[in-house]
Amino acid sequence: STNPVLDSFQSLVHTCNIELHLIESFFRSMAMDLDNVHYDDENYRIYIYGTAEILGLLCLKIVTRVNNEVFFSSSRSAQKMAAAFQKINILRDLKEDFVINGKCYVSHSLENGIFNDVSKAKIENDIKKDLLIASSGIKTLPKNSRLGALIAYNIYLLYFKRIKRKSSEELLNGRVKINRVEKIRWKKKRY
Repeated sequence: STNPVLDSFQSLVHTCNIELHLIESFFRSMAMDLDNVHYDDENYRIYIYGTAEILGLLCLKIVTRVNNEVFFSSSRSAQKMAAAFQKINILRDLKEDFVINGKCYVSHSLENGIFNDVSKAKIENDIKKDLLIASSGIKTLPKNSRLGALIAYNIYLLYFKRIKRKSSEELLNGRVKINRVEKIRWKKKRY
């Protein structure tokens, strides 16, 4: 391609041996976002898999390069980390997506069509399970990528802790935020 971005992407796909089905799943789920307004349980799983879990696998392909053994031993935790991040994003952005734009990623968890504390708890339980699996996989990553994964994990964990302290009503009325100073302070404190 004469497009440098596409050329770089093609090079990365070949260098990291990224299978076409991963790329296709990602684009298929991203296309869902153009039309879907309400995600039932099945579409929610398909969406999380394609937009998050696949992204986790693509990132893992890049950091492991052609080391299939490390890729396979870390793939489940990479998928779960990305899924947890996406679910946290969904709760963090609930006001904008659900209230303002009318897009409901959490239809599967609504109680009689209403997002309430029971709905929120269902999603939080899924996130807890994902984060538990994700945390055990960080140590299996190549050394040069562990720190980045750990920083991302802990920043999302901070988001998750803030989300858990808020009621469903508070999430519907405002976005959970972490400012840059808090992120920098966290990084300096731990590393």
